[in-house]
Amino acid sequence: PRIIPFILKIMRKEFETQDDIERNNPFNLVQNSEHHLPPMYITVGDKDEFGIFEAVRKFASIITLRASELIFKPIANGGHCSMDTRAVVEFLAAD
Repeated sequence: PRIIPFILKIMRKEFETQDDIERNNPFNLVQNSEHHLPPMYITVGDKDEFGIFEAVRKFASIITLRASELIFKPIANGGHCSMDTRAVVEFLAAD
């Protein structure tokens, strides 16, 4: 999508060095955490316009090892902001 150059420009300002990137990489943060993570809900459309489906699926598999509960909800034929609203509400309302 046309927004990608804009996103890259913002990211380069926020993360100026490779060290900045590595310190803030969500995969690294989870893998290096000494804490058990709270329950998490992760969703992604399998037709995401930014091509992040596989990365999110891999991230969810890593979270599984650290979170007390994980609901991973891929959305069939879903785009970037697709979600199952009912499932999100049920997750948030759960004890």
